[in-house]
Amino acid sequence: ILHLYSGHRDSAASYSGRVTSVMTTASAYVRSALGDSASVLAELRRTQASGSPGAQWNVSVAYAYLGARDTLRALTALERATDEKENWPEYQPVSGPVFDTIRESARFRALMKRVGLPDQAAVVPAARLAAWKLR
Repeated sequence: ILHLYSGHRDSAASYSGRVTSVMTTASAYVRSALGDSASVLAELRRTQASGSPGAQWNVSVAYAYLGARDTLRALTALERATDEKENWPEYQPVSGPVFDTIRESARFRALMKRVGLPDQAAVVPAARLAAWKLR
């Protein structure tokens, strides 16, 4: 994710391609942000159909949709992850770039409350705003 937001799209693609399973949230996000969301979501569906989608399946789905900038589906997947007690806030800070597209959403604020995070946890540091813009 850092490579992606630092403008190093090729190295982000290279690192995410080395991951052996799309079930890692970072890989799902990066691959989707680089335009590969259809194959990421297809892999996630195959994994789910196999009967063992993994403990953080909804989180991976949410990250895939966040990378693709599909905010409605991302929020729905985060709500399912929260319902299933998947600990999605542990992967990336809610003030980080992964959540930029949904941070101001009332649904996201409600999710933060459900998992016990205060509103100020999502405040984006000014330095990050200037430094990390998706290129």
